[in-house]
Amino acid sequence: MKQMTFLKRSATLALLLGTPIASFAQGALLPAGAPAPLFKSLDQLEPRAAINGPATLSQPGAYYLTGNITLSSGNGLVIAANGVSVDLNGFSITSTAKPASGVGVLISGSLTNIAIRNGFVSGGVTGNGAGGYSGSGFSEGISFAGNQPFNARVSDIAVSGCISNGISLNSNLGNNTGNTVDSCLVFNCGSYGISAETVLDCSVNGGVYAGIFSSTCARSRASSYSGIGLHAAVSAEKCFGESHGAIGVNASLSTETCYGVSSTSSGADCSGNSDACLGQTATGAYALSVGGMARDCLGLHGGPGGVGLILGNGNVAIGCVGITGGADGYGIYSGGILNGCVGIGATNALFKFKYNMP
Repeated sequence: MKQMTFLKRSATLALLLGTPIASFAQGALLPAGAPAPLFKSLDQLEPRAAINGPATLSQPGAYYLTGNITLSSGNGLVIAANGVSVDLNGFSITSTAKPASGVGVLISGSLTNIAIRNGFVSGGVTGNGAGGYSGSGFSEGISFAGNQPFNARVSDIAVSGCISNGISLNSNLGNNTGNTVDSCLVFNCGSYGISAETVLDCSVNGGVYAGIFSSTCARSRASSYSGIGLHAAVSAEKCFGESHGAIGVNASLSTETCYGVSSTSSGADCSGNSDACLGQTATGAYALSVGGMARDCLGLHGGPGGVGLILGNGNVAIGCVGITGGADGYGIYSGGILNGCVGIGATNALFKFKYNMP
């Protein structure tokens, strides 16, 4: 019945249009051949080579781990070519070497355009309260051999239990390398926690020489038992640094919204300008030292003979507070100009070389 209705309607339409009814016949219903794929494969969209064990990557390109790597000696991965990107793919590179040796991911020579991301590098090294580290694992988590790399980036990596450096990309901060460490965690590493030109959104617990050693550091925190907590040769912004034997936060040109604390040395030391920063110490010479302009800063010193805030000669402090709780100390020790500042001392003068405008 449906077929007859269709034929009648086709005949009527053919008469109206003056077109033979055969023109409305359907074509072949069966396909000419097997249907071709409509979508590209993952390898076509993002060509990558799989890694399933310790390897030397000697060709440029993208690589990814297919599973965890565990070794008892040597290096995990060695990058030996420019233009290499390694995705750990959420897996771990682990060493049980004893004594600790080798590197989790080693960049061989002064290579360029290197990316390492998304995974874990771990060993069994642990540290004691005096800063000594021992145990099995890697010597370094991610590092380089020979000259430092250029334009290298390490991101979203957690490194733990290394006898020496956690993540090391720079040996000399005076060079413009472009090396960046972003969103990484380092725990229980014996020398430098993170060393790179730029460090962003990272956290370090450990590191005898320095927790973070950088040119520019932002939104990061670091602690060191005997070395500088957080060092920035140029600037530090929204950072926290802690040390038991050296300066908490140290920056050459500027610090902004930083907090440095030390039990035996200065809490924060900035050779340039400092804005909204806090330095705190119990027994160091001074809590916060500023060699440029200081604005809305606070220095807290808890011991005898110390200085809350020290300001360099010819410099300016605006709206700052310096406090010392011990005898014979100064709230603010200034060789410059103070504007709207407050110095609080326990038994001695509130200001040394005071020139404080209302």
